[in-house]
Formats: sequence, structure tokens, C-alpha cells
Amino acid sequence: MTKIYSKLALYASLLLLAPLMAALITPAPAVASSDPPPAVGTDHDGNEYVFWENANQGLETVKYTEAKHTWGNPQAVTVDGHGMGPLGSAPTVAVDYDTGYQYVFWKGTAPNSELFEAYFNANGWHGPTEVKNGSDEMGPLNSAPTAGIDTNGVEYVFWKSTTGTLWWTHWDPANGWVDPHTVTDGSGHDMGTLGSGPAAGIGYGGTNPTQFVAWEGAGATPQLWYANARGLFTAPEAEWSGPNEALSSQAGGGLGPLGSQPTACTLPGSQTNPTTYVAWKSTVSDLEVSSSSGEVDWSPPTAENMGPLNSPPALSCGTSIRAFWKGTNGDLWEAYSSDGTNWAGPIDQSIGLN
Repeated sequence: MTKIYSKLALYASLLLLAPLMAALITPAPAVASSDPPPAVGTDHDGNEYVFWENANQGLETVKYTEAKHTWGNPQAVTVDGHGMGPLGSAPTVAVDYDTGYQYVFWKGTAPNSELFEAYFNANGWHGPTEVKNGSDEMGPLNSAPTAGIDTNGVEYVFWKSTTGTLWWTHWDPANGWVDPHTVTDGSGHDMGTLGSGPAAGIGYGGTNPTQFVAWEGAGATPQLWYANARGLFTAPEAEWSGPNEALSSQAGGGLGPLGSQPTACTLPGSQTNPTTYVAWKSTVSDLEVSSSSGEVDWSPPTAENMGPLNSPPALSCGTSIRAFWKGTNGDLWEAYSSDGTNWAGPIDQSIGLN
């Protein structure tokens, strides 16, 4: 009887311990990844243009008019009643600072995952169009693209390739699109393996504008890395510098760890030593920002107490520096700064990013 009671007691104790043991050995559920970020650009009047992928995999947009201090109503981008979808990634936008024309790019859907575009000019919206140089396609893309436009009207588009390297193409008014190719320095070295999709800050001003591309490094503690160049339109390969880890001159360490892919923008105007801003979602879902003059000395990353962010942020540089993201309620949220250091917000614009 003693042995029977002992076995019963053992079985009972095992039953009581089972939930605890299961909790200890059962892996915790994975943290949900962020929603895709919106895309944003600004013109010289301070008007803001925001784009995102809607619930129908189409392209949605809303405009903030600075003169009226008002947001318009969100609407799907259509041409002859047809939408731009299906989008295979979040969109990116390059806004011509002088004209306000908008050039929107995204990754196409599988199996090709090539580069697509829609654009708005004086004649309205055009697209969707697969971006090609003749019959040569752009891609396949392994990330959402990032884009910008310079003073000469040259459009630059970058993406992470299927091998993890940084690829790009550009369009200029005289020659159209060039074939996609790897971003390399003057010695033919590529930018290494990207840990995220890239973010571009293209200079607007002067005769020899700058190009800046940032990404999350692929290490165990992801830091900010970047490549930069000047005058790529005239010297497509020889002037890239990088890959460079962004280091804070004051703090001495790298910028990070990052909790999302970064976003970037470069202040328009003189391009002798342009000021570039980079922001990202921190590991505690806050907005973190750093800046640099000439991409040399970086300010320490500053948490702006804007969270929690439900997507990576998007930056625009113009008459002010503005950050947008998807909030936890699904709305478009915003913060802004006149000097990049003192930020106002967060502001719920009550525009659903659905």
C-alpha cells in the first residue's frame, strides 16, 4: 500500500508541476513585426504628400496643404478608374521639391518582384508602369525600394537585392532609366550584406547634389550603416564611399541598436556640407533620431518620447523636419521639428492607414 500511495503522490506532484514545466520549455510567441511604414515627401511650399498600401493592395494618398494648414481626404491613386495595385511592398515616394511632382515606386508582386512606378505631374497621375531600360527589368527586389530626386531632375531608386547587397538604378531626362546594378566604390567593392531595406536621402540644391543611403546592419546588435556619394549623375560608379558604420562623435559608439529599418532625408539648399537626418523605431518602439553635417560627425541617437510606434517611421526634409508613422490605433501619427532637435508631438492626424 505504501508503494501505491507513493506512486499516487508522485503522479499528483507531476500533474501539478506540468503547467510550470510547459511554461518553462515552451518557446515564447514571436514578437509581431511592425506594419509597413508610410512614405512621405515635401515641396518648397511645405506641402506634405503621404502614401501607403491600402487594404486592397492599392496605392492610397493624402496631402497636407501648408497654406491652409489642413489635411485633405485620403483617396486611392487611380488612372482611368483603375488602381495601382496589387503592390508587393510598401511604396516609396520622391517629391520634386520645386514642382511638387510625385514619383512613387514599389516592388511588384511575385513571382517577378520587379520595380513599378506611378507618377503625378501637370497632367495628373500616370501608371502603373513596370520600370525598364528597354526590355531590361529592374530586380528582382528583396525589399521595398527607396527613392529620391535631385536638383537636376534625376531620380534615384535603391533596394536590397536577393543576395543582400545594395542595388540601384536612376533616371535622367536625357537618357531615361539605366540598367540596375550593384552600388560599388571606386575599387569595385559592394556595400556588403544589408540587414534591412535601405533608406535614401537625396540632396536638393547646388550643381553637384549628394546621395545618401542608410540601412540596418546585419550584425547581432544592428547598428546604422550608410554609403554616400556626390554627383552620381555625372560619375555613376567612382564616387561612392562606404560601407560606413555611423558613429557618434560625442558618444563614440555606433548608432543603435535599431528596432526597425531606418528612414532618411537631407535638407534642401546648399550642398557643401548638407545636413542629413536619420530616424528609426527603437527597440522600445520609440522614435530615435540622429543627424550629421556632411555625413561625418553624427549626433548621439536621441529618443523623442513619441511612441509607441506601430511601424518604422518616415522622414521628410523641407521647411521643417517631419516624421510620420502608423500608430497603434492604425492612424497616421506625426512629429515635427524646426531644427531637428526640439520635436513637437506626437499628433494623431485621425487618418486611417488601412
